[in-house]
Amino acid sequence: MKGSVPLELLRSPVGSCVGGTRPTPDKLSECAATPALQNAAKDRRNCIVAAATPDKARDCLTNGLDPPHAKLTECLAKAQSGGAAVGCLDVISVDY
Repeated sequence: MKGSVPLELLRSPVGSCVGGTRPTPDKLSECAATPALQNAAKDRRNCIVAAATPDKARDCLTNGLDPPHAKLTECLAKAQSGGAAVGCLDVISVDY
């Protein structure tokens, strides 16, 4: 039935949180977030707001990434073209 919520979702913890209504992205985020995730998101948001430069704001999001993914984000941020951005995937795996 179009517009109905799948039974599997209603039986899940997130489904019970949304109360049997059609889930919205905001409600799903609210239901799925733990206090630790909410605090981490708040800390990152505050860091971004206080950042003096775009590079510092990006650092707020990338601090704590494993080295290959940190290198990937730095490469993508500095890429001057789509081709250069695609080349950044080599940082993760040459198979990309």
